[in-house]
Amino acid sequence: VDYDVEDAYNALLAFRQFLVILIGSLVVGVIVLGVWTSNKIFRPMDKLVEISEEISNLNIVHDIPQDLRNRKDEIGQLCVSFQSMVEKLRGFVENVSQSSEKVSLFADDMSQISNQVTCATEHIAVSSSDVTERTKEQMDEIKNTVTSVQNIAKGIEELAYNTNSITIFSKEVIEKSNKG
Repeated sequence: VDYDVEDAYNALLAFRQFLVILIGSLVVGVIVLGVWTSNKIFRPMDKLVEISEEISNLNIVHDIPQDLRNRKDEIGQLCVSFQSMVEKLRGFVENVSQSSEKVSLFADDMSQISNQVTCATEHIAVSSSDVTERTKEQMDEIKNTVTSVQNIAKGIEELAYNTNSITIFSKEVIEKSNKG
């Protein structure tokens, strides 16, 4: 078998060059695929992680970017779901805020009513105290009147007794004067 060493060496060099180009192409392909995957999958996922962290801190001011919601893959569906959740949280926060304002107004009204009730109670207490004082004064006057009536009654009894004594004495005088 007659081989030309130079032809074999050239064939080996050509095969090595082919392998270097193939491996280089594969490396470039893997890098391009990695960059593409990063741009298409990992960056949107990083953005979703960032937004979910904002949501967990109750920061619901920002929307999910429209370009992420318009995607036609699972990431797009996830972004649409996140946007729906953000909008519902905003509605919930708005409802809580409105309810809080109503509770605050109600509390203010109740405070005013409480102040009015306190003033009315104080007024009633003062009036009750005045009524009690006047009742005591009237009781003292009634006691004085009863004492005066009792004194008058005693005076009338004494007068009746004296009148009766005078009548008896007058009868005796008249009888003695008639007898002679």
